Amino acid sequence: GKYCTSFVKRTSMYFGERQDLRTYSRSLLTAPTVEPCWKDAVPVDAPDTLIVRQTCPPDQILRRIEKPERIYTFGDLTIYDIGENLAGFAVLKFKKEAQANQHIFVRYAENLKEDGSLDFRSTGGIARTAIDEFCSGDDNDILLYPRFLWHAGRYIEVQGEHEFVSFCLAATDVTKTADFSCSDPVLN
Repeated sequence: GKYCTSFVKRTSMYFGERQDLRTYSRSLLTAPTVEPCWKDAVPVDAPDTLIVRQTCPPDQILRRIEKPERIYTFGDLTIYDIGENLAGFAVLKFKKEAQANQHIFVRYAENLKEDGSLDFRSTGGIARTAIDEFCSGDDNDILLYPRFLWHAGRYIEVQGEHEFVSFCLAATDVTKTADFSCSDPVLN
C-alpha cells in the first residue's frame, strides 16, 4: 500500500480545520501515482479499540443557500447572513488571481454584537471560537470547505480575498415520525 500526507493539517470541532493547499495533490482523490508525495506504507499493530457498527443514518447535505446576504465589508473582511441559524459549512474559492501563500479565515456565530461584529458568547467566548483556515497553493479552482466537520450559526465572517460559492446545510436526514401541538403557544 501507499500513503501521502494530506493537505488537511488539523481538524477539530473546537478549533476548526486548517488546510494547506500548497500540499494539495489531485491524486489524493484517485489511485496512488508516481508523484513524490506517495510513500510505501509500513504495517503497524492495530490500536486496542472496539469497532461498533453505526446504527443511525450519516450526515449529508440537505440544502444549499447559494447567495447569502452580504451585510458588512471592510477591506478583506466580509460578514454574511444566511438568514437562519443552521449547522453546516460555507463553500468558498480563492479568487482566480490569488497567489500561493494567501490565507482565508472563516468563523461562525449565532448572533451579532451591536457594532455588527460576530458575538461569540453562545460558543463560550472568543477563546472557544473555531476558525477554519485555508492557505492557497497553485490551483485556485479547488472548493474550500472543512472536510471533517461542520459548524453552527447564522452569521459567517470571512477574512481574505475570496468568492462565496454557497452554504451547505449538513444534518442527518431522519424521517419525521410525530407532531405535537397544544393550546399553549409557548410550548408550540
